[in-house]
Amino acid sequence: MDEGEEDMAKWTEIPVDRMLTESDDAYLQQAEAVVEDVYRVLGRPRGLRIGEEPDRDGQYYHYLTKWIYALGQLGKVKPEYHQRAVQLVKDIHPAFVVPGVGVHWKMKEDLSGPYPGFGLGGLDYYDGYVQYKLLDAVALSSEIEDMDLGLGESLWISHFFPDEPWAKVLRKRSEETLASMWINTGNGGFFCRHPQQRNTKFAFTNFGVSYGLASWKIWPERVDRINQFFECYQSHDEYDTKSESMLTTMWVDVAPDRGYFCREPGHKKVKFAFTNFGVSYALQSVGLWPERVNKVNAFFESYKSQDEYDTDAITHVMHLNSLFPGVFVASYKAVSG
Repeated sequence: MDEGEEDMAKWTEIPVDRMLTESDDAYLQQAEAVVEDVYRVLGRPRGLRIGEEPDRDGQYYHYLTKWIYALGQLGKVKPEYHQRAVQLVKDIHPAFVVPGVGVHWKMKEDLSGPYPGFGLGGLDYYDGYVQYKLLDAVALSSEIEDMDLGLGESLWISHFFPDEPWAKVLRKRSEETLASMWINTGNGGFFCRHPQQRNTKFAFTNFGVSYGLASWKIWPERVDRINQFFECYQSHDEYDTKSESMLTTMWVDVAPDRGYFCREPGHKKVKFAFTNFGVSYALQSVGLWPERVNKVNAFFESYKSQDEYDTDAITHVMHLNSLFPGVFVASYKAVSG
């Protein structure tokens, strides 16, 4: 997360599943208090401002969809929050969404127009489609119709609704294309850039494919071979330094049952708890490296950085999300009362 983007994000990362599955009403009261705080500080006639500081003006679509998701979870316990989430969609959708074209990444604070210097979001169409359907496919039917997915979406997005025709088409076409792009090597394997470019490979796109494959639970042996291959592969260009490509090279084992992801490959001793917790529940969402997830949680149970991160709320919120990812992952099943 970029510096200066903490305000709304720290609220959207509240572990709502923990609050909603505990029998103690105090958790529900805390969840409701969070909602009221957000609207008191960031609420606008339509939508929510990004943050409190002067330079955090405007509205992000991807922040709003996360808040819609959070309200939807609370709405499973108290229906009025479900309705607030539906109304929020109806308030912001006409401003952000251009049917058949895309979704504006950022809008002016009053939603009167796109924020200068920002274009269309790359995945916002899919984000909106999934969040709207998770919330209320009937009440938001016209908004869902605007979110025309087309083809080419990732396997990860499609796994949320695996039985729907569009998801089946995406999986089938993705598998067929990927099958023609697979290259076996002596130390693993990779998906090439294009069927006619067998020697061209990018680590970060292979890692993205591996998440999609894991979400569908297909080709687990190829997921393993991708990770094996890119443990040592270097492209000797700027992609060697991109964070997506470095995750597998950033792991540090501290003990048989403990470990962490360092800040970057060249700084093995530099570590931040809240970023490790973020990586942890992302891994859990696609079922990857469960042993490393456990090691991360074990390590940071006792680790102290002796700075402000030990007391900052974001660290503890992210820790709870790592321990109880709950509704952040598609496989979550609510505890029945």
